Amino acid sequence: MMVSAQQKQAITDKEITTFETAKVFATFKSTKVILSHSVDMLRKSQLDVRILHRFGYVNKGIKELFGLDEASMHLGFNYGLTDNISLGIGRSTYRKELDGFIKWRILQQTSGQKQCLYRWFWLQAVQFGQKKALLLQSLLQPTGFPIIFR
Repeated sequence: MMVSAQQKQAITDKEITTFETAKVFATFKSTKVILSHSVDMLRKSQLDVRILHRFGYVNKGIKELFGLDEASMHLGFNYGLTDNISLGIGRSTYRKELDGFIKWRILQQTSGQKQCLYRWFWLQAVQFGQKKALLLQSLLQPTGFPIIFR
């Protein structure tokens, strides 16, 4: 069976016109990149529980149980209120800090016929120590990496 160039072009045009716009998800496969927020969001009604820990120096030997005695930990709960809004709260053993955030996706990246190459979100976070507020940050940027003001 032979197919002419015009028939191939007609088939290609038909495939292109039926190609739909799709949202891009899981760029980083997580809502956090190391200790910073990524552009990814939790979906509606999803709960993400994270236990982050950092050990002390291993070279202090058995006296400090090879870094285990100096370990610090952060326990965090992140909840997807909607597909575009996430809330989070956490507690850290280091300086007994309590933190929280709200993250709102303003612009969703898409692929297909109507492409949008950017994701844009707004993040408002607050962190409190035992005596005073230690950190208050607000960011509005397309990259998703927080800017911290101290």
